[in-house]
Amino acid sequence: MLPPETLESLRHCELFTNLGEAETICFADAVEAHYPKGSFLIREGQPVQSFRVLVSGDIRVFKRYGDQEVVLASQSAGGFFGEIPILLGLDAPADALALTDVHAVEFDRAAFFKMLRTCEPAATRILRALASRIRGVEGFNAQREKLASLGTLAAGMAHELNNPIAAARRAISSLGETMQRWRELSLEISLDSAAVGCWPTLQELERDAVAAARAPRGELDPIARSDAEDALMDWMDARGVEESWKLAPTFVGSGLGVEWMEANASRLPADAVCCILPWLEAGLAVDAILREADEATGRVADLVKSIKSYSHMDRQPRQRADLHEGIETTLKILAHKLRGVEVVRAFDPRIPQIVGYPGELNQVWTNLAANAAEAMLARGQTDARLTIRTELEDEGHVCVTIEDNGPGIPPELQSRIFDPFFTTKPVGEGTGLGLVICHRIVADRHGGEIELTSEPGRTCFHVRLPLIAPAERRAQEGEARAMA
Repeated sequence: MLPPETLESLRHCELFTNLGEAETICFADAVEAHYPKGSFLIREGQPVQSFRVLVSGDIRVFKRYGDQEVVLASQSAGGFFGEIPILLGLDAPADALALTDVHAVEFDRAAFFKMLRTCEPAATRILRALASRIRGVEGFNAQREKLASLGTLAAGMAHELNNPIAAARRAISSLGETMQRWRELSLEISLDSAAVGCWPTLQELERDAVAAARAPRGELDPIARSDAEDALMDWMDARGVEESWKLAPTFVGSGLGVEWMEANASRLPADAVCCILPWLEAGLAVDAILREADEATGRVADLVKSIKSYSHMDRQPRQRADLHEGIETTLKILAHKLRGVEVVRAFDPRIPQIVGYPGELNQVWTNLAANAAEAMLARGQTDARLTIRTELEDEGHVCVTIEDNGPGIPPELQSRIFDPFFTTKPVGEGTGLGLVICHRIVADRHGGEIELTSEPGRTCFHVRLPLIAPAERRAQEGEARAMA
């Protein structure tokens, strides 16, 4: 039995203020506990054995995200904690640290549930606090999840944008030097008596060379390319062209080998070939640089377009959207996470546009695909494969299946994966809300279903969606009634 002075302190706690004299049975199985400053009352990821009420002292509740420590709440005398993991059957979602010496009253699991049954006022306050704290922690973690997704998106896009931007910068930096060389060679041709009157022919020759360079063709293997360059160097050396070894790679890379030279050399005076070919090679180099810069900046534009499509930032939240386009955009955004993963697409071409919240659905595809990739790559799997299937089930529903060949989810955990705060990731790495958010988007926002089947070597998430979200269907029915 607790000492009288401790019982008196408890009666002044908000949790027990409405208890009558006869209701001291609520504390019959409680025990006192003392914690020195700096000790932990609860550790994240460990089982919670007791519900605690603070008689005196202060504690801080915080959660670690990697190396970052985020304070969730502070408690002082009269506060209580521990009801969430006990009632939900979870390990501790956060740490609780004593900021001062702490005097607490503790109820083990059996005593806690007995207290809930025998002390109605206290049970009511605990359950209200439970609901409020779950909403608060869930809302906080949901925002953290969104920020983490945004950080992942930003990091991924920075990585993806780096290559085309670097390519564009390289092209632009070399363009000035190549243009200068082209101008100097143009001046030399103008002053060369052998090329007098050739400019109309040179312009036609340059147009033909650029057209040939831009025409689609297969890539030569290294040996065939080397042989072609050697043959072209011999051809140019025989005609007195200086530094043929510098010119041959550009010509061969543009698809202009010995055959093209033989076919077009007759259009020029024989003694002018040695000064015209360097000029022509410089022009082709300028064109190649411009095409490289255009391709790089086009890649940047495509990536920006993907971000815009992914977030649907310029559209109303509920809209018609191409399901396959959303999945493809998500895969493009996640390209950095999917390196080392074979992505297989099996899309049903019969699926029409769906009406719903495509920006939110992209969050679903992101979570499921990223989780699958992490599960496979974390164990060094070399044959990692992600398969995404879509199927028109009937006139009103579509099913998206995201399957991986990773280790699978143990049977004893499968029933808990959609529970708030439940995660199989190490402490500090997961919020336990990614799949909760997916479930709400699919079920609550779209009136659909999300199911899991898993065994070693095969894990499938089946997302079944109506073609028209319930909110949109109700809106359409309301408009139809109004018009009638």
